[in-house]
Amino acid sequence: MSWSKVSEQRYERPLGENETFIKILGDTARPFNREHWAINIVASVTPLGSLAKENQSFLFREAWKALRFSHPTIAAYIVDEEKYVYDIPDLTALEKWAAETFQVIEDKTADEVIASATRVPYATMTFLPQTGELLGRSQHWRTDGIGGLILMDDFLDLAAQSAIDTSSLPWGEETVRLAPCVEEASSSFITSEKQDKQLAQQYVASFGHAAGAIGITSRAPAETSPGAAVHASIAAANYALATADDQSKHYTSTIRYSLRPFLPEPYSGRQYASTIFTTGWMFPISSESSWSDRAKAYHDEYRKGLSHAYISAHREYAIGLCNLLRSLPKDTPSSTDVDISSLGVCERRLGYDQ
Repeated sequence: MSWSKVSEQRYERPLGENETFIKILGDTARPFNREHWAINIVASVTPLGSLAKENQSFLFREAWKALRFSHPTIAAYIVDEEKYVYDIPDLTALEKWAAETFQVIEDKTADEVIASATRVPYATMTFLPQTGELLGRSQHWRTDGIGGLILMDDFLDLAAQSAIDTSSLPWGEETVRLAPCVEEASSSFITSEKQDKQLAQQYVASFGHAAGAIGITSRAPAETSPGAAVHASIAAANYALATADDQSKHYTSTIRYSLRPFLPEPYSGRQYASTIFTTGWMFPISSESSWSDRAKAYHDEYRKGLSHAYISAHREYAIGLCNLLRSLPKDTPSSTDVDISSLGVCERRLGYDQ
């Protein structure tokens, strides 16, 4: 699933199974011209010193073009639903892409832009002068929360260097940084195909807990992680907002992990921020359980980590999830519960916790 050069100006690779799974979910909002699952990273900026005297819109636009050189996959797009394509730009194509993906909106906040955002083929960056906000937005099948943070961090670093002459960058050399899918990044973990299929089936089966689960129309003990405590509180919120008929149902949510810390270099670093390296499985709790019981259950589940066998089986797991989604009846009701995705200590992911 590596990128292949198919012409002097074009590279392609198939979508990976994990990307396909998340894209199937995201495409459920296609009839409404919306993205069902998107990554939104918002940064509030106050330029200081000489940067404060520059044209901020121009500065951020040039930084956005420079970010493409560092992370070219932000400009890759889908062809025929399953092919990932990247075109090496000439200066005209680069300006056209920037015009389509970088915008300045004078009279809105980031929350308002997110609420009204429609489908686009690329990742985007929006500057909101009224609030001093920058909104980086991407389809979730392109990246994950940690990747989005790294992309914003690199973007701000480029902006702090003042306006970069992107016309002088050696366009074409950026293709060595096109991001792989997680199946390629984790290929060294693969052991037994038979064992992978068996383990994958177990985790696909966890999605059965979503059927019949509840939906809606702090402070943690010392032995409980903050993420587990918040997770337990979200479960409580679902029950507090549920109808009387749903009060006895179990609550199912996702235990999510970033694969990045478990992968070898360079996949565990910043280089491939513009790809999705996350995983997760469904985990149910009963309506009779107390907040403390739920917090402990989530704490224990998060502490399991990811085994070598799990990462080895991940491709088969994603294949199973794709097959599951494609086999669902068209009238299957959508889940209405509130879920959670914890990023952990973000400074650690960005390398700022030293």
